[in-house]
Amino acid sequence: NINNCYNTGTISSSSVERSMSGGIFGSVGSGSSKVTTLTKCHNSGTITATAHTSSSSGSRASYSGGLVGFNNNKLSITYSYNRGAVRAYSHYGSNNTADGTCVVGGLIGQLNTNGTISNSYNTGNLTGTTKGGIKGSGGSVSNCYYLSTCGGSGGGTSKTEAAMKSTSFPILLN
Repeated sequence: NINNCYNTGTISSSSVERSMSGGIFGSVGSGSSKVTTLTKCHNSGTITATAHTSSSSGSRASYSGGLVGFNNNKLSITYSYNRGAVRAYSHYGSNNTADGTCVVGGLIGQLNTNGTISNSYNTGNLTGTTKGGIKGSGGSVSNCYYLSTCGGSGGGTSKTEAAMKSTSFPILLN
């Protein structure tokens, strides 16, 4: 269990074919029957994952999230948030475009089907080919919110900046 953990720094990963970056974990692996839990964790740093190959026919995938880049296990995230920019890129040679799989989520890039996120939010800007306000893809989300201008949608409820700054917003997270 991870409680009250945070990141304020810039985190970048660059790898051949597959890259994963997150403010707390780049990847939560498989093989354990136990649930990994993140409670009251947050990120305000910029998170970037870049996958590359030397050939346009090579497979490239990058996963980036404010807290976790990629999850392949049982994961639970509660009472957590992201305020940092989250970006995922893939390219071949010197072509620096998002031409492969680039999954980005405010809290997690790829959340597997055993993963859950609840009572959490995202206000960070998102860059990638698949962008979710809370999660890029997979898993289930309940009682989560994301800033309507973050560049992603889904995986929660969109809120305006004024609504997220209101005194009633924290009550929604309980």
